[in-house]
Amino acid sequence: LCLYHPQDGVECGLTIQQQLNLKPFAKIIELKPRYGMFLIHTTNAEVLNRLWCVHEVDEAMLAGIKIFGAIDTNSWTEKQFDKMVDTVCTRNAVCQDQDREMLTNLIQERGGFDRLDKEAVGVRKQAKSDLLAALSFQQLFSMDILSIERIDQKTPLLRRLSLVY
Repeated sequence: LCLYHPQDGVECGLTIQQQLNLKPFAKIIELKPRYGMFLIHTTNAEVLNRLWCVHEVDEAMLAGIKIFGAIDTNSWTEKQFDKMVDTVCTRNAVCQDQDREMLTNLIQERGGFDRLDKEAVGVRKQAKSDLLAALSFQQLFSMDILSIERIDQKTPLLRRLSLVY
């Protein structure tokens, strides 16, 4: 069963270029997300090896959006994270050839790759600090920090912990 076939002459939506011209990520960033932007680090792939992800960091920085590093405490060890905290070179990020020039020029117009590297290192250093705190919590209390029910976002973490225990 084939519901769509290009030769049918049916329009199926915007082309990739038409979508890019709408600048969807920039529009989301303009909304000033309440909880900032999360740069998700995995043990499978380096997020900043993708130029589109580097571009998203650039957009967030331009808009003054706070960027947080997100990591899975069950996947990362301190030693693993240490290997990649300072190894950021966004200028080597890749994407399709047709997008590379546009994204590179945009990043260069806004101050270049070095400032993005500096931001990424800062985000990773904070994420490392968070990882160590989470691992320490797991060792001290023999439970995952994510298992704690949050009371509310305004209550400081130490106060929340004292209310839980």
